[in-house]
Parts: sequence; structure tokens; C-alpha cells
Amino acid sequence: MPPRIVTVDTPAPAVRLIYDFVSPAEESYIIEKVSAVGGDSSKLWGWKELNGRRSMYWGGTVTPSATLIPAPFPSFMDSAWPNVLERITDTGAFDVFGVDAKGKKKAPNHCLVNEYLPGQGIMAHTDGPAYSPLVSTLSLGSHSILTLRPRRSHTNPSTSNSTSPPTELTPEPSTSTTLPPLTAPSPPNADDPPPLSIFLPARSLILLSEELYSDWMHGIEADIKLDTMDSLRACANWESFWEAGGGMLDELMGSAGGEVGSGSTPMDKKQAIEALVARRRIAEAGQGWERGTRLSLTCRRVDKVRKGIKLG
Repeated sequence: MPPRIVTVDTPAPAVRLIYDFVSPAEESYIIEKVSAVGGDSSKLWGWKELNGRRSMYWGGTVTPSATLIPAPFPSFMDSAWPNVLERITDTGAFDVFGVDAKGKKKAPNHCLVNEYLPGQGIMAHTDGPAYSPLVSTLSLGSHSILTLRPRRSHTNPSTSNSTSPPTELTPEPSTSTTLPPLTAPSPPNADDPPPLSIFLPARSLILLSEELYSDWMHGIEADIKLDTMDSLRACANWESFWEAGGGMLDELMGSAGGEVGSGSTPMDKKQAIEALVARRRIAEAGQGWERGTRLSLTCRRVDKVRKGIKLG
């Protein structure tokens, strides 16, 4: 059964989410593999410090002319289980990029991995035209809240003549382990629509595209270790998260293969829904949700690929 894609009600298109894109077991496995890859200094992969956080790139380097110099992915991303890139391609979201010369669907070919410790964030930015018109981000380990707001500009950035990728996210080809810093965003304009908050639960995949990709900035507010219920309820998809099962319905019904309730017998759907309602009441009666360590895997497509060169 194809995953259910939820379109979030937003003032501009488009934010779509797939809750429980990976199972809890797959989440744990990927986190373990990311940790192993990040500590392997013998390969092109490996953690680098970026604005006080650890980050790494897979799939190659994107030049200032928005061209990808390809490099290998870790096997669990593109060839071995759980084959994250193939699974993302199978959602149909990347059909917007068309097919290659062999008639095969074009898949994501670049990935930025970020680690966020509790209280860490990233300032508002855009990912730039190199990956337009779509990026996908898989959240692992913890939830977070993504904030979007329009750029302070009276021109349409999507019609800009610039073809350069964002320097804050895409370094020039280099053997250096130092990545360039983010640049500060412009202050908000009084005429801009209000910021938009999106709840990103663990194991979810967000698809950011169209106007919200090109003309809005996105970021994660820093210095927050606990999201209050007011901030969670203010998220545009808080209701749809619970309607989709709150990231728990399949697990409660036993399809995730884990223990459920107080025993090992899976619940039927009615019991699972009742348990889910009870969990929501408990959650919304509490003080909020603490943020843990979160990994984000931002998978995107660079259409211009330099042929005959492959790093690694």
C-alpha cells in the first residue's frame, strides 16, 4: 500500500507530510548507521562542524554553478535495506523531475545530514534553485517545529536569473572540512503573512515544494528544549498529525512488530483509536514535549550532473 501523503493547509503551496515514513525499527537502524558513517574518517563521508552543529553530505558536491560532482551514498540509502532514496522515489513526489534517458524515474541524488541536539536550531534560509522545485526531509530520533516565513523581497525569487546554489548549504568542491556559515536573514516586513509552523514528528518525511520552497524561508528556532502545548497546537498540521494516527496507530495495532499496550497482543482498530485518543488527552494536558537529539536527512535532486567524474 502506498504511503498516505497529507497536504497541510497553508497560505501558499506546498507542504506535504508522510507520517511514519519509516518504522521504529528502521528509524533505530538508520540512526545507528548514520552514527557509524559519521565517525568513518577514511571515506568522503564524516561529520563536519557547521554553525555549532554536526553535518555531512552524501552523494557528492554541488558547485556554485549548481552542478553535482557525484560521490557514493552509504549503501542503506541507495542499494541495501531500507533503501531510503528508492522509498522516497516510490512516493511519486519526485516525478516532477521526469525520467532519465533510460525511462527510469529520476531519484534524489544528494543528501544533507544534520544533527540537532536539544536546543539547537538553524536560522531561516532557502535551499536555493539548485534543488528546485522540491526537497524532502526525513526526521529521526525526535520531533521538531519548522518555521516558515516569506522572504523580505518585492520581487519573485523564483524568477531570479541566479543559478547559484545556496552557499550556506552547498560548499564548493574542496578537500576542506570546514563548511561555510549561514548568512543572517532579512528582518520581517510588516506586510508579510505571519510565520507558519509545521510539526515534524520523528519518522516523518516532509515534502517542501513550489512557492513555499522558492519564496519562503524555513528554519528551526534555537534555544528551545521543550515545545509548549501552545506552540504545538499552533502548528498548521497538529490536527492532521493526530488524524493520521499520531505516529502511533500502526504500532498500537501491532503492524510495526513491537510490543503494544501492557502485553504482546495487537489491538484491533477500535481499541487502537481509543488508546490514541487517550494519548492525545494526556499529551495536551501536559506541559509540552521535550526535544531530544534529532537527525534530519534532507534528500534532494540536482538535475545537472557532471559526467565522467565521481569522487570517492
